[in-house]
Formats: sequence, structure tokens, C-alpha cells
Amino acid sequence: MSGLMDAAPARPDTARPEPLVVDRALSDLDCRALLRASPNPYVVLDCSFTIVAANDAYLRVTGHPADAIIGRGMFEAFPDRENEPQLRASFERVLRTRRRDTIALIPYAISRDGGPPDLRYWSATHTPVLAGDGSVSLILQHTVDVTELQQLRAAAESGGIRDQPSQQAESDLWQRARIVQETNLLLDAERDRLQSLFAQAPGFMAVVRGPDHVFEMANAAYLSLIGRQDIIGRRVREVLWELEGQGFYELLDKVYRTGTTYSGRDIRILLQRHRDPDPAALYLDFVYQPLVAADGSVTGVFVQGHDVTEKRRAQDELELYRTHLEDLVRERTAALAASEARRAEVQAALLQAQKAEAIGQLTGGVAHDFNNLLQALSGCLQMLSRRIPADDDRSRTLFAAGQQAIDRGAKLTQQLMAFARRQALRPEAVDVHDRILSMSGLLSRALRADIRFDMRFAPGLWPAEADPTQFELAVLNLAVNARDAMPAGGQLVITASNLPLGPGDPRGQEGDYVRVEVADTGTGMSAAVRERAFDPFFTTKAVGKGTGLGLSQVYGFARQSGGQAWIDSEEGRGTRVTLLLPRSQRQPRRGVAPVPAAVVGGGWRVLLVEDDPVVAPTVCAVLEDLGYSVRRTTTADEALILLQAGEPVDLLFTDVVMPGALDGVALARAARAIRPDLPVVLTTGYSEEVAAADGLTVLPKPYQVQALAAALDSELRRSRG
Repeated sequence: MSGLMDAAPARPDTARPEPLVVDRALSDLDCRALLRASPNPYVVLDCSFTIVAANDAYLRVTGHPADAIIGRGMFEAFPDRENEPQLRASFERVLRTRRRDTIALIPYAISRDGGPPDLRYWSATHTPVLAGDGSVSLILQHTVDVTELQQLRAAAESGGIRDQPSQQAESDLWQRARIVQETNLLLDAERDRLQSLFAQAPGFMAVVRGPDHVFEMANAAYLSLIGRQDIIGRRVREVLWELEGQGFYELLDKVYRTGTTYSGRDIRILLQRHRDPDPAALYLDFVYQPLVAADGSVTGVFVQGHDVTEKRRAQDELELYRTHLEDLVRERTAALAASEARRAEVQAALLQAQKAEAIGQLTGGVAHDFNNLLQALSGCLQMLSRRIPADDDRSRTLFAAGQQAIDRGAKLTQQLMAFARRQALRPEAVDVHDRILSMSGLLSRALRADIRFDMRFAPGLWPAEADPTQFELAVLNLAVNARDAMPAGGQLVITASNLPLGPGDPRGQEGDYVRVEVADTGTGMSAAVRERAFDPFFTTKAVGKGTGLGLSQVYGFARQSGGQAWIDSEEGRGTRVTLLLPRSQRQPRRGVAPVPAAVVGGGWRVLLVEDDPVVAPTVCAVLEDLGYSVRRTTTADEALILLQAGEPVDLLFTDVVMPGALDGVALARAARAIRPDLPVVLTTGYSEEVAAADGLTVLPKPYQVQALAAALDSELRRSRG
């Protein structure tokens, strides 16, 4: 019957059986006649332990006809719950190891012809029949019924046998069988322990058999390394197909053929792990150890090793660091030097900014006082002009010259205020391309015939957010400076382009800007001149050739517009001045809005608040000459007392900067709190921004009589609907 597993699992034979290659059903093989003729009992099982064939000797010892067991499972044909696990374990061991397994002795009950179970003792050998791919196709069981021997042994032990030599022989036989079984138990325990160590070993291990290198064993580390699980019984070339061309197949062939061990260190291998789209590059330390049989033949290869990828990467990084250490030191030294240079540059820029701020505060105050003087002169001249006879050409010529000087002084103060960032700008969306093109005639006339003039505009130029008048003045100032720097002629190029700046900009700018560059091929600047070029009144020109306010106006305009300006220049190599203006999110206006004509006249009561003793009488005279009734105070506090007392006033005309607790803006707010409908016009020679922020009408000093009359009349009309 069944060749069952020993009471304790038997150790498989160490000798590998000659495989019987079976690719077709057993009925097609010539071995059937051999099995039938053999006096030894044989039965053939498939891998599900179903009986597919049995010879006559097997049918005879088991007492079953062929049609009663063929096609049935072994444990269905011969049920025995007590001993079935031992038999099943033997079969499974054959499937797992693909090697012969022997059971020395096991009891197994047999029912013959439907009778009661008959306890029999068996000894069996299970031999794997291998298919062409090395897998187990069938199990051939050779079974021997040793019940009589077992009974003789029992009788000998009970003293029922008188034949002493037979009794001794049987006793020796069973003693040897018991020793074999005990040995097998020990071997199985040792095998299980070794298999556990094999499976749990931290290094990867595998066993491949035969010339085709069929996987027989592989531990968890090996499966994790290759990223595959179902590999037992499959060839290396089938499982690890990506090793083609990497030399590993050839190494296995050489070890199997020569029986020589191969050791590799830091060997690079490309593996397609875990279905990754790209192969992973790994580094391995491994050994290919030939497995040698007792006759000296090589039966397979034992693979053992470690994944040293991380170690190799660390070594590579360490080697890279060691190799390039001097380069790194040089780089760090250069970076430190650059950082120190940058620190010095930033410190110099800070000192320059602090100096510019101090000069700006000074020039702002000077411009304020100067505007007051100009306003007094302008008012006096305009009052006198009204009294000059129409035929007095000489007096009118003198008046025109005086008014021209006042206008020139007003422009100078505007440039000073622009540098000091006190001049109120009126920014709008400026089409840089069209604006510079419209200035081409003016620029050409400002240059000389020996200077070549060119303009270059990048495509898709953004509009800039800037005061258009100040922008034109800045471009003109730069062109005139460039002209004076080329006494022997040369080339002037104006370039405009877009410039987006990120957080890492060394000048601290960030955002979208329009860059305007004015470059010349002139004499250039020394470092000392370049450092002071933006200072007001600083000039290298001869006396009477320049005011020194051109570049300061450019710098003040750029900074007040939210941009930047800087100079790149070397002696003998020309100068490039760069002007950055923020990008506008609005569309430029097309055309110029008409300027309304000034309205002269009045008849209204005006409360004039002016502290300057020179300006106040002049303004009073102008207002009275225009027909206004004037009540004057020197401080905002006095004016507020009059308003609170109900002084009849139609319009409040006040300076912004005055002594006392209140300035002009605070007075306007307090006045409107008392009389919300009271028209208010402010004037200042300092900055329009402080007043314009409240939405008040502001008249900058110095102003013309027509401008004053127009501002007062407009505010009176607006307040009365």
C-alpha cells in the first residue's frame, strides 16, 4: 500500500535519484510491463496524491482491485486518520525537495474486500519522477509489507519463540530499524533548524541545481533582493531575465562546469525589482560555491552574499569628498571672499543710501524755503505786470526775463524735490516705446552731429508705472549727460526691455520691471566719480556747463516710483545708466487730456493762512487784485478760532507747513468738521503727497496767478454743485 512517512519523519536519501523524465501520461510509457512483472509492490501518484497506476504485487498486498483505487486519492482509498499525517508529510517532502524519501516502519490499517481494518506494518520508499523542466511530475512508491517481521519481533520479546537464532536475528533487525528511525528524527530536527537559519539569515542565499541552474531553495533575503517570490523549480535565466549580458549566467556555468568557487566584491548588477519601470543598480558581495556529490560530481551551486549598495554609495561619497576636498576648500574660501566683498558692497550701499537720505532731507528743506521765495517773486512780478503800460516794451522785457528766472528756479527745486523724494509724482501707465519714440526729435536736437543715436526696444514691452513728465525729464537728462561725456563724438544707445526679478536679486528688487538703459561710448567715470554721481550739485563739468542735478533727478525719480537706478562705468570705456521702473497693470492712455483754461475773477471771501512774511502780503495782493475779499491769519490755530466763531468765509486757502499745533492738512480736516461744505485749497512748496492723500486740492509753489484763480474757482464751483 502506501509508503508512508516514518512515525517520525525520515531523513531523505542523500544520494540524488536518477530522474525519470515523464512528459506524457503513464499509460504511454513502456515501464508498465516492468511494474506489472515486478514482485515488489509499486504504486504511482500524481502531485495531488491521486493513484494513477499500481502493479499486481501492490494490489495483492493491499487486497484491493485496480478499479477500486485507480483515480482515487491515496487517503481516500486507504483511510487511516491516526497515521495519515506521517504519510502525507513524506509525500510533501518529496514534492518540496524533489528527492527520495524513505519510511523504515509505520503501522497502517488495511480493509480487504470490505472487511474490518487489518493493522499492517509497512516499509516504503518514495521516489520523485521529474519532468523535463526539473519539477516533480509523479511519485513512485515502493511498499513492503513487514507485518510478519513485526509479529516475530513481538513474539520474541514475549518469549513465545523457542528458536533462539531466529529470535536474535529478528531482535537485531528491529533494533537497527529503531536506530534508523531515531537517527532520522535527529536528522529531521537538525534539518528543520538549518532550514530555519537558512530562511532567516540576514545575507541572501539560494541553491540552484543542475546545468540549467534551477532554483531549489531561496531565503527571504534573496527573494527581497530580486523582488520576486515564485521562483522555486524555475531556471535562473527564466526568473532573472534581465541579467542577460551582465556575465552572471556565464559565472554560474563556469562554477558548475569547473567546480571552482567564485568570490565577487562590489559587483554591480542591474535588477528589475518590484516591477519598477527602470532597473535598479545594486552592488553585491557574493560567493558562488559548487555543491559536490560523494562521487565528486557537481550537482548545483550555492549562492550566498550581501547587498553592499549603501556601503558602496557611502564609500563613493567619501572618496569624492576626499578627492575634491581641496576644491571644496577653495570654493568655500572663494565664497567667503565673495561674501566679504558683498558685505562691503552692501555696507557701501547702505552708507550711500544714508548719505542720500541725509542730503534728501536737507535739499527738501532748502527747496521748500526756495519755493516760498520764488512764490513771493512770482507774485510781485505778476502784480507789477498788470501795471505795466501796453507800450512799455522795455518793462515787459524785464518782466519776461524775471519770470523766466523764476521758472528756471522752479525747475531746479522740482529736481531737488525729486531727488529728496518729496516731489509728488502723478504715476500712470506709460508706454515706454511710444514715449521714447515721441522724444526722438527732442533727443536728436539735444545731441550733436558727431554722435550716432540709436534706439532698441524688446518685443512685447510692458507698460511702466511712472510719472510721464518726470520719465521724459529723466531720459533727457541721461541723454544730455551722455552727450557731454563724448566731446569727440561717439554713439548713444537707448535700450528698453522687460526684466522679471526673483527674491535672489542682489539689489533687493523683486517683481516685474521695465528696464531702460542709456549707454554711451564716452570718457567713462572713475570709481570716486561714480560713487558721487547721484549726489545733488555734484558735477565734473566746467562752471556754467551744468547744475549737477540731472543724475540726482534720475535717481530720485526711480526710487520714488518704486524702482531703482544704478551706473556701470569705467574710465575710457563709456557709461551705462540703468533705470528700473515697476511694470504697470494698467493700459496706457492714448492722447493727452486737454488742460482747462484758468478762470480769473472772484467776489468770494477767502480765509488765507500763510506764515511766511514775504509770501503772505504778495498772495493777499494777488487775491484782492482778482476780486476776492481776504482775511489773513499766520497760523492754523488762529484760523480755526475764526471758523469756530462763525467768521463768514466762502473758501479756505492755507499753506501746508506752518508753525503751531496744526498744519494745513489738520486745519482742513478740522474746518470741514465744522463746515462740511467749506471749499478748501492747500498750497505747499514742500510735498504735495501729504495733502493729496486726503483728496484735497493742492496748488504747488511757485504758481502763476492764472493757476491760483483757476484752482479757487474750480473748488468753489465744485462745492456748490
